[in-house]
Amino acid sequence: MRLPPHVESRRTRESRPDNSELAPRPPTFIRYLSLYSELVKNSVVREMGFKTNFVLWIVVDLLWFLLHLTFFAVLYSHVDRIADWTKWQVILLLSTSHFIQQIFTGLFFNNCVAISEHIRTGRLDFMMLLPVNTRFLVSLRHVDLGAFVNAATAVALMIYAGRQLHLSPTPGQMAPSSSSAAPGCSCIIR
Repeated sequence: MRLPPHVESRRTRESRPDNSELAPRPPTFIRYLSLYSELVKNSVVREMGFKTNFVLWIVVDLLWFLLHLTFFAVLYSHVDRIADWTKWQVILLLSTSHFIQQIFTGLFFNNCVAISEHIRTGRLDFMMLLPVNTRFLVSLRHVDLGAFVNAATAVALMIYAGRQLHLSPTPGQMAPSSSSAAPGCSCIIR
């Protein structure tokens, strides 16, 4: 009976007194980064198989975003301020919120929705047997590329609203706000 390659190589490694003949394993971060790049490539291939669906979801998300902006445009056509908030401050807030939402959707949302399906079909059991962190695989397996396109439009609107407000943040001011999105997304996953 032939053993699976990872078990066979482990037994061979344990039987050798000197492990110098074996190739060193890449560091964990590099290994997971290359695995994630393969997952992204797989997602690109999957999305490009249904190009019309890909484009339509981008359009639908943009229309929802425009609907939110239109609501506040109508409000601000009647008043100059709501409490202390000007029109461009609200647009900056909405575009920042949309950016964070789209990044979360692009990286995690579809994967979180699919967890119950993985449990129902038994795919989660299979994923737990793979030689990779199960949480990593379950959380980041599918990437929604359309969400990144919509996130780019939110960034463009953030920049435009910032210019309307005459903001010129320094990199030192931008770093804390941009680095706060990652812990926010990780809190949602846990």
